[in-house]
Amino acid sequence: LRGTVFSRPKDIHGVMQRVERDGEIIGRYPIVKGWSFDQHEKCASLKDMPAMKAINHLQQTPWTINKVVYKALKEQSEKIVDSNPCEDKFEEERRRSKKIELDFTLSKAEMLLDKKFYSLMDFDYRGRVYNRETMFNFQGSDTARGLFLFHEKKAVDERGFDWMCIHAASSFNQSYKIDNIPEWCVGDYKSYLESEGLEDISVDKMMLVDRIEWAMQHLTEIQLTAELNNIHMHAEKPVSYLAVCHEINNYIISDGVYYSGL
Repeated sequence: LRGTVFSRPKDIHGVMQRVERDGEIIGRYPIVKGWSFDQHEKCASLKDMPAMKAINHLQQTPWTINKVVYKALKEQSEKIVDSNPCEDKFEEERRRSKKIELDFTLSKAEMLLDKKFYSLMDFDYRGRVYNRETMFNFQGSDTARGLFLFHEKKAVDERGFDWMCIHAASSFNQSYKIDNIPEWCVGDYKSYLESEGLEDISVDKMMLVDRIEWAMQHLTEIQLTAELNNIHMHAEKPVSYLAVCHEINNYIISDGVYYSGL
C-alpha cells in the first residue's frame, strides 16, 4: 500500500510530500513526477493555485471498502477472469494480466476492510492528477472502483436517487438496435441513428431522463441482483453495477432516510 495512508494528509507545502503511516514517516515523493528539491521555487509558486487546492482536497477525502461487493468478488472471482484453457496466446496473456490485477486488487482491499483510508495523489509533468496507489484506486478498473465508498455518507433524496438510477443504467449500458428501441424512450433515437448511419445505441448515449426510466423498467432485476449479491457479467461494468444495485435497493427498502457512500 505505497500510496495509501490511514491519517488525513496535511496540506502540501513543498516539492516533496511525506508519506506517514501510524505516526511514522515511511517515505517521501515529489508532488510532480520527476521533480526534486531543486524545483522548490517552482513548487512554491503553485501553492495557491486551484490545482494544488484540488489535489489537497482529493487526497484528504476519506474512503472505506464496500464489504458486500468485496464478498461478491471473493466468492465469484471466476466470473471476472475465465480460468478455462485457451489456445489463443494473446487471449491467454490478457486473462493472466486480468487475474494478476484482480488478485492485487482483492489483496489490497482485504488489508483495508475495516479501515478509513486516504489515497495519496501526485501530478505528472502535464499537470494531470493521478493516484499513487497502483491497481487499487478510484481512477482504476471497474473492479477497483466498485469497491470504493466515501467514508462520509450523505442522505439520499429524490435527486440523489435519480442519479443512482442514471449510474445503474450507464454501468449496465444495454444496447438497442434501431428497430428495437423501447417505447418508453423520450428521445427520438431512431431518427438520430438513421441520420448518422448507425445501427444501434447504448443507454449511456441516451438522455438522462431515459436512463432513469431504464432503471425504473429494470427495478425488479436491480433489486434481485442486490438481494442475491450477484455479479452480472452482461453489464458493461459489472462490479460498479452491483455496487449501485445495492444502494438503490437499500434506498427503496429503508425505513426513513437512507445514507449512502456511493
